[in-house]
Amino acid sequence: MYLDRVFQFYTVPRVIRLTGNDNANNFFRFSIENDRQEDGSVNRTAVVQNVKAIKSDEEGDESYQILESPERRYEVIGNFDVKVATGSLLPFSKAEKEQKLLNMYDRGIIDKEEVLKGIDFPNWEAILQRVQEREAAQAQAAQAAQGQPPQ
Repeated sequence: MYLDRVFQFYTVPRVIRLTGNDNANNFFRFSIENDRQEDGSVNRTAVVQNVKAIKSDEEGDESYQILESPERRYEVIGNFDVKVATGSLLPFSKAEKEQKLLNMYDRGIIDKEEVLKGIDFPNWEAILQRVQEREAAQAQAAQAAQGQPPQ
């Protein structure tokens, strides 16, 4: 439903931001052009141009400068892969959620994996693997110090 609205109403250029796992921000000026064909079908074209974010003003609004890059046009074919996150993405809501997760971990209600997944920590799977390997090595060292054979 969101994509339908974008294709229908993003005819006026808007600045959007794409973020990746490395938290790098990329800003683009984006619009959709809908060209109705004689057979009644609609060809959709995405018009994209790089922009640079300039500092925020007192209200937190950023201004943007169009870079000297050429305008790129893409024919829109098929479906898009869109990730939707529920709930508020405001920083205080994230901090509150993180605090709740840490409180539940401290009480033994949830484990480390649930904490890392719940706060959407980048690369949490690799971090969890390293923590488990470190804990296993510490357990073996403790057994060796007590004179017990490792398991």
